[in-house]
Amino acid sequence: MFATLLKKEVTAFFIIFLVTSTLLVTLFTPRVAASPTTIVSIKPSGYVAETVQVNGTIDTVNGEYNIFFDEELVVNGTASQNAVNTTFLIPHRHKGSYTIRLYDVKANNSASKDFTVETGYHINAIIPPEQTQLMEGQSATIRVSVTGGEENKSYWANSTVKLPEPVNTIYINSSLQLVRTTHPGEYVAESVYPRDFGSGAHTNYVGNYTLAFNATAQPHALAEGFFIVGLTNATEYHRFDTVAIQGAGYTQPDEGVWINIINSTGGIIFSKNVNATGGIVTASWVIPWNATYGRYNVTLTSSTSPGTVKPINDTQIFNIAFVVFPCQIHVKNLDNESVSNVKVEVWNGTQFITDDLSDKAGMATFSLEAYTYSFKAFFKHVEVGNIPALNVGRNITQTLGCQLANIKLLIKDETENPLPFIAIDVQYNYTRREWR
Repeated sequence: MFATLLKKEVTAFFIIFLVTSTLLVTLFTPRVAASPTTIVSIKPSGYVAETVQVNGTIDTVNGEYNIFFDEELVVNGTASQNAVNTTFLIPHRHKGSYTIRLYDVKANNSASKDFTVETGYHINAIIPPEQTQLMEGQSATIRVSVTGGEENKSYWANSTVKLPEPVNTIYINSSLQLVRTTHPGEYVAESVYPRDFGSGAHTNYVGNYTLAFNATAQPHALAEGFFIVGLTNATEYHRFDTVAIQGAGYTQPDEGVWINIINSTGGIIFSKNVNATGGIVTASWVIPWNATYGRYNVTLTSSTSPGTVKPINDTQIFNIAFVVFPCQIHVKNLDNESVSNVKVEVWNGTQFITDDLSDKAGMATFSLEAYTYSFKAFFKHVEVGNIPALNVGRNITQTLGCQLANIKLLIKDETENPLPFIAIDVQYNYTRREWR
């Protein structure tokens, strides 16, 4: 009986000890607090295509996260430790409230914030392709649009174009109905200036033409923009480019117009007298290979008396800029095979510019400004080919044929049987040139 009681006391002691130890471990074991998934900061509203910055945290260290806008995935990234700092563009939606959600992929939890898409109004001019500005007499497509529009609403617009100062005449295309596009909340209408803006509208003056969306129906325009009309199709060129020139609004029958281009020192480098056809004169100037970099002025003046006098003079500045183009010279032998380890030199007249060795594909590669160059090919210090003149006014690849060939000699006896172990002595004579 004593042994039974002792056994029960020992058992009870161990149970008490186990419970006490568990409590002590629970109380004194350090706890690691997780970083909950949270959106710390985000702006509450914005317009379609605007940038939204998201700052937040996720539970998983260096974990993958997703950001959803109205359940559309807009960002997929990796946290820096627990921190999330990223941006996204607001997608097309109707005006209203939406949810932005930061989701921790591994922990499978997320945090959300409300975001309001506002209605945005836009107006811009679409000019002909491959031009950076309109030329006098040309037309532009005027595009008005709404983003973040209400779902069941009709949108109408007055589109206005104001001529450059000091003229400031305003032409209006009223009552344009905007059409719903495939993007939710986007409505668009297009018209052509000057065709759709009344009989007096034109682009006969150089300068800034100001655009406005509903300027006549609001205290302030819902949106504004502008387009530029000049005398050339661009304001910056490089050597070998063609400068297209056009003037408009010359009202006298068969009116003659002097078209002049003047360099920065006042010298006339291009001059042509052109008769107006339908009030329009045109010309072009191909920029030579040795044109000086810098500013040029193109002017148009009537040579007829009496001639057209405009309230804004026909004059415009353009620039010839320093431009570098990739240039590849493909070195080939007489059998039209690519040849490596041929040194190709680039020359500007008598001035050495640079050189390169052809690679395994036979290519020697250069970055050259727009100019006319000659190229010389050397193999083992001997000039084996050249290109006398090559215009580099664009990205270019050119073949350089070299006086190189693979020679195979087969020694046979009188009965056409190959003979082995015959020593062959080949003699040659050429002028070597030391490497640069």
